[in-house]
This record gives sequence, structure tokens and C-alpha cells, in this order.
Amino acid sequence: MKIASKYFKKIAFLLLLMPLLLGACHNTNDRKERVIGLSQHTMGDQWRKAMVRDMQAAVSNYDDLRLEIRDAENDPQKQVAQIRELINQDVDVLVVSPIDSVAVIDVVEEARRKGIPTIITDRKINTEEYTTFIGGDNYEIGRKAGKAAAPYAERDTLQVAEIWGLASSTPAQERHRGFADELRELGITVITDSIQGSWRQDSTLLHLPELKHPERYRVVYSHNDVMAMATADYLRNVRAGADSSLFVIGVDAVPEAGLEAVADGRIDLSFLYPTAGEEIVRLSDELLNGDSIPRQIELPTVGIDKASAQNMLSLYERLQAYQNNLLLKKERNDLLLSRFRFLENSLTVILLLCLVLIALSLYIWRINKQVRIQNHALQEKNRIEEEQSRKLSQLNREIEEATAAKLRFFTNLSHEIRTPLTLVMAPLRKLLQETQNTPYYKELALMERNARRLLSEVNRMLDFRKIEEGAEVLECEEVAVELLMQELKSYFDGLATLNAIHYTFSFGTEGGDSAEQNPTPPVRIDPHKMENVVRNLLSNAFKFTPRGGTISFDVRQTPSQLEIRIADTGSGIPAEMQQQVFERFYSAGKSHTGSGIGLYLVGKYVALHGGTVRVESEPDRFTRFIVTIPLPVSCGTDRSQSVAETMPDAADGYQLTPEKGEMLTQLLATKQAYSVLIVEDDPEIRNYLYENLGESFTVHQASNVDEAMRVLDKTAVSLVLSDVMMSGENGFELCERIKQDVNYAHIPVILLTALSMEEQQLYGFAVGADGYITKPFSVAYVKMRIIRLLQEKQKERERLMARFEQGERVVAEAPPGVDDQFLARLYEILEEVYTDSHYNVERLSDRMGMSRGHLYRKVKEITGLSPVEFLRMFRLKKARRLLQETHSHVSEVAYATGFSSPAYFSKCYKNAFGTTPSGD
Repeated sequence: MKIASKYFKKIAFLLLLMPLLLGACHNTNDRKERVIGLSQHTMGDQWRKAMVRDMQAAVSNYDDLRLEIRDAENDPQKQVAQIRELINQDVDVLVVSPIDSVAVIDVVEEARRKGIPTIITDRKINTEEYTTFIGGDNYEIGRKAGKAAAPYAERDTLQVAEIWGLASSTPAQERHRGFADELRELGITVITDSIQGSWRQDSTLLHLPELKHPERYRVVYSHNDVMAMATADYLRNVRAGADSSLFVIGVDAVPEAGLEAVADGRIDLSFLYPTAGEEIVRLSDELLNGDSIPRQIELPTVGIDKASAQNMLSLYERLQAYQNNLLLKKERNDLLLSRFRFLENSLTVILLLCLVLIALSLYIWRINKQVRIQNHALQEKNRIEEEQSRKLSQLNREIEEATAAKLRFFTNLSHEIRTPLTLVMAPLRKLLQETQNTPYYKELALMERNARRLLSEVNRMLDFRKIEEGAEVLECEEVAVELLMQELKSYFDGLATLNAIHYTFSFGTEGGDSAEQNPTPPVRIDPHKMENVVRNLLSNAFKFTPRGGTISFDVRQTPSQLEIRIADTGSGIPAEMQQQVFERFYSAGKSHTGSGIGLYLVGKYVALHGGTVRVESEPDRFTRFIVTIPLPVSCGTDRSQSVAETMPDAADGYQLTPEKGEMLTQLLATKQAYSVLIVEDDPEIRNYLYENLGESFTVHQASNVDEAMRVLDKTAVSLVLSDVMMSGENGFELCERIKQDVNYAHIPVILLTALSMEEQQLYGFAVGADGYITKPFSVAYVKMRIIRLLQEKQKERERLMARFEQGERVVAEAPPGVDDQFLARLYEILEEVYTDSHYNVERLSDRMGMSRGHLYRKVKEITGLSPVEFLRMFRLKKARRLLQETHSHVSEVAYATGFSSPAYFSKCYKNAFGTTPSGD
């Protein structure tokens, strides 16, 4: 005890000294790292690259600032997701260069609500929920460009080719407005021919042939330099040999792009559009220090001519070298700081290790003392247990005698039950065949299922008796193990879904080949007994696995053995009970209720196959049963022939009349003008459906939900046929994604399922499923369901178009479904634009927020007309009503409803209604 007291005193002293040592190592000058999150519109042009370089150089002047950059690649949705990611990372300042002035509003307001200072740069957005805006004055740039262009006017008229950026962006709108206002105030009439360059050189080159009078322009006014360079080269080539004088104005004057173009004369004048990189970093530091800053900061701009550009390029080279030098020095400083912190942390670790070694020394001394005490207690316990063992031997003999009497009783009772049970089941089967279309069929089917269940339990008791008497032998046949195991796995799919259990199955062969690449040969086993083995193990797993748990069913077949592993995350089996679970009538405590027969039969059936079964378990963590069967199996009898002889007649049940049978055969043999997408992760079932349905439809296939969505995006599909239980997202989730997406909501969905419970089917209908087909199924039945469902869709479309041709709206005022909402939106837009003769499908698809291909497929599937035909018919309906109600002149009605000429209007009118406009 004196030694222990001495150790305790030393440890107490070290514990008191430790905080002082650690405090000495702590660098009190450390500051928390502050992060600036930058959501960049794109990194695809030199101006934005220059902005990032300026910000990186400015950040290097601050030891505690770090720049986190995200590139949206001109995708508004991607930019919203990246901004939300920066918000979730708790950046200290958020900087946004928006693609779309509307798309980022919600997420910017979300950042502001979370208290993150937000700086908007380059483009303004339609909200006030941000901290400050910083950027160039685009309106002032436009005015200066107008002033520079004014001298090139002839008789107060100026011919201009204006190359726009994105017409929806605020920089493009302000640069255009400033240019026009300046020339108007100078009294100059501007004749403008414009195209959409979308800020990119490739897009500008694509649209340049749309310029109507390339030989007349005196001035090219481009909203940025890269578009200006493309336009200047194009126009100078077109005007070669004629008057090639052309004054080219651009915007940005950024190095490695527009600045070089001005310096070498390709552009006559560019206006500096400040990147604001250094100012943004300075503003971020001021915001984090609590300083107040202006709500809007507009940076000045200047015009850059050839001489100025050459001087700026020289300065830029020196500035870039200086920035690179700064970044290099910062990297060296960071390296030195990391080395210092490593040494600092090493001292702390050494001191902690010293303390741990002292504590371990004391712990070993105490354990040694406890071991000596426990050894003495174990010797006494062993003496008592030996005495108890002698008493248990006597009890075991008495239990065996009682068990034998119990077995005789249950065996006799089982035989007595089988006779009346047989007399119950035979009439039930007959009644089921005769009452298929009566109200009693459901109740009779329930009775028959439970009678078979009772017979199975009686047979299990008889099997148990055979095992006990040593009379049980293997009845082998050639079995495809993979198919047998997949079928056994499917028996529990519904139970797994009901209890929200993650239930997986895998089958492997030697070398890891799939069944398609290297089909596994059949093996000779007793399928009845092997089914009992697997069903008992899976039943136990589901019985003791709580809701939300995991069960895995893994099978591996090699030429020398078959291995089955079934694992669950249930209550587990204590270590001291694991060797007893395969004993008859054994139940592992109150939490493991049961007859104690199932696992006993498992052990015996596996032993009959010459195999072994073992259990691995940790209480409240997992249980794993491992069955190993050596191949080939030594079998007693072959029951392949007897099984074939007892197969049920597939033709039992209702028989079609010859006339109806002929009609059905012709319908199923006809190639239908429909396309069907099969979504099934099981390759055998998918290929089976693909081959059989391909006789009647155009068939596409996918193995998972993501692949299915890609097929829908590229292909016109009439119907989706999907399995419910798939790895990853399931059929319910696929159905929900289809029905909630305006591009695909019109496509019917039929679900294939082994889940016969009403709750699961109700859930499928709730997410929009159009039908259910329960496994196992007939391919002819599947074909007929598809044909009838699509025919009903066709009739619904015909009824809709009949109403439309009668001049009615085909949707309600408050549409409940996605397709109805789509049509309501389409009508709303057409009501606004049908008078515009220049309005086309491209503009309509932009307004609808869809690609042209998606819009075509959607309108065609719902209405039977292409978008062009639908717009034309809409205009004709309006025209017919005007002719009947106002008695206006035909030409007036034609122009009023968006037709470019009365002659074309009359032709379309006669084709649609069978009469001329004047006849109405």
C-alpha cells in the first residue's frame, strides 16, 4: 500500500503540472481561420480568371483569410446547390457572381437569414437581402461607348452592329441602355442590327450570319471583348474589297484577351470593367471586423485605346510577377508555420505519453493483485461446479426419458391432424377453381393458404421425428442454386419492406463472375431440406431484428463447396448459449421465444448433406449463421422424376371460349405502336421481359432508377414497367420522380411487386402508380395490361382533343395534377403571345422552362399534336371565334391572331375546318 500511495502522489503532481506545460506550448497569437466563399458564374473566360487571381493575391496579405471557390459552369441550378454547400460549411463571407438574377434569390436570402454577410458582384439580383453590391457601372460604360461612337455618324445617323451578351442579364441590359441614351441625347438616330452572342466567342460566330447589312456598319458595339474580336474578324472578311473602315468597341480590357486585341489593333477601343477582386477581399475583412460599408459600390471605368493598352500590358506583366512572388512567400510562411506547430504538438504528445505510462504501471500492479484474489475464488468455484455437474448428469438422463415421451405424443398427434387436414384442403382447392369470380374467393383463398401453412408445420414435426429415429435420407435432384436462393429470398421481401429492414442478397461464384458471364452449373442436393434450412434461418433473422435493422443473405458456390451466410443486426445470442442453439427444444432465454425445433432441424439437415453450420454473435450487435456444404453431395435417392410427375396442371382454372381466345391471340401477336421502358435490377427477369415484350412493343431497359431517368431524358417512352424492390432507389421512388417531373408526368407507370399487402399497394397508388402486377405473373397478362392502359390513355387524349376542337379549354381553373398544370401554363402563355406572328417554338420552350425536345414529346403525348400544330390550332380557334362574333374582315382576323399573311391563314383555316374563312 505504501508503493501505491507513492504512485498516486506522483500522478497527482503530474496532473497539476500538465495544464501549465500545455499552456506554455499553446500559441496565444493563433487566430481562427476566416473563410470567404466565392460562387463564380463561370471560370471559362479571362475576365473571371483575372478576378480570381486578384482575389488570391489579395488574400495572401492576410494570415487568417482563406478563399473557397466554386465554379457553376453557367448552370443556375448548380450555382444554387454550390451556394447552399458554402452556407452549410459556415463560410464567414459569401461572394456571389450570379448567372441568373432570379434563380439565386432564395439561397442568397437564406444566407442572409443565417447571418452570413453577402457580397454581390458583377451582376445585380432582384432582392434587397444582401449586404452590398460591388462592380463596374455598366450604364456608364454604355454612355461612354455611345460618346466614342458618335463621331462616326453620317448626317446624324449611325449604322451600328450591336453584339449582346445574354439579354436577360443586367450587365447586357444596362450597357445597351447607356449606349442608346447617350446617342439619343446627342441627337443621333441609331440604326441597330443586333445578335445574341451570349458572352462567348463560339456563340457569336454561330449567330454572325444573322446580321442583315454587314456592308453598312460604321461601328461595332460589343458587350465584351471576345465577341468584339469575333465580329471584327467576320465583318472585315465580309467587307474585303469594299469600304473596310470599321470602328470596333468592346468591354472588359482584361489581359490575355481584350487588352492584347486593343494593343494589336483588332479592337479600336475597349472600356475597363474592373474585376473588383482586391476590393472584395478588403470589403470582406472590413465586414468581419464590424466596420460599416456602403450598400452599393460602383467602380469607375476608363476607355482603353491602343497606346493605353500597350502601357497596361507592360504594367500587367510586372504586377503578375509581383503577385506570383507574394503567393510564393505565403506558401513558404505556411510551411514554416506548419513545422512550428508540429514541434509544438510533439511536446504535448510526449508529455501525455509519460502520463499514460505512469498510469499503466499503477494499473498493472492493481490487476496483478486482483488476479491473485480471483484465482483463489475460482478454485473454490470449481469444486462447487464439479459437485453440480454430477447432479446435472442425473437430471439429463431424466430429461431424455421425458423428451422421448413428448416426441411420441407429438408424432401421434401430427398423424391424427394430417387426415382431417387433407379432407379440408382437397375441397378447398376445388372450390377455389369454381369460385374465382365470386365474392367468396378471397375468403376461400385465405383459408387455403392457412391450411397449407398448418400442413407445413405438421410436416415439420414429422420430419423432426424422422430425424430423431435416424430414418431421414436425402432425396436429391439437379438444382440451380442461384435460382433456388433467389426464390427463397423473395419470400421475405414483403416482410422486410413492412418492417423497414434493409434486406440484401448476393450470389457469387469462384472468380467473382456474374451469372450472365459464367453460368453456375446445377448441383445435386435435396431442395426440400435446403429450403427448410434457409427458411428457418431467415425466419429467425426477421423474428429478432428490430424495425430499421439490417439482414444480409449471401451465397457463394465453388466446384468444391456451397457456402450460405445469413447475418442480422438483431438482439444477438450470448456467447455461453451459442453452442446450445442447435439442440432440440432449446430457446435462448425469454427474448428468444420459440419451439426449439427450427435450428435443431437446420443442424440435422446440414449434417445429412455432409456439411457444417456454425453461429457467430455479439449481443445487441449482430448474429451470423454460416452453412458450409461440401460438393458433390452423397445422396440417397433421386426424386427428379417424382417431382416432375407431381407438377400441377398449369391449365387448371377458367378457360376462354374459342372466339375470345382467338381475339386475345391476335391482339397479343400484333406489334403495337408503343414503346415500353423496363426497369429491373435482376438481369434474368429484365432480359426475360425484354425478349417477350419485344414481340409486341418497342422496348428499352434500365437496371436502376438513375439509368431509367437517363433513358426517359433521351427517348420517347409510352409506359414504364418497373420492379418495386431494387438496390438503391426502389420502384416507388422512381414512380414519384416521374410523376413529379413535368417532363415525364404524362407517362403511365406499372409496378411489378411481390408485395401483396394492401398497405404497400396503397402507397404505390399514392405516389402516382397507374397499376400493379403481382409476382409471379403471366407475360400475356402483362402485355394485356399495358395495351389496355395505353389504349385508355389514347381515348383520353382523343376526348381531350375533341373538346379542344370544339373551342373548350381542356383544363380546370385549379388543375390538380402535374399534366393539368402544364396545360394550364401552356394556355396562359398562348393567351399572351398568340397575336405575335414572330413567336415560335424556341421562345415557347424557354417560357415553359423545358428543352425543345422535352416540350415536343410532352405536348405530343398529351394532345396528339406537335407544339407547332397546337399553336396553329390555338390561333385558328381564336380566329374562328372572332369571325363568328365580330364579323371582321378576313385579313384583319388573320393579322390579329398571329398569321403572317391572309393567304396562309385561309389555307390553314380550310385544312382545319373544311371551309374558307369567308364561309364562316
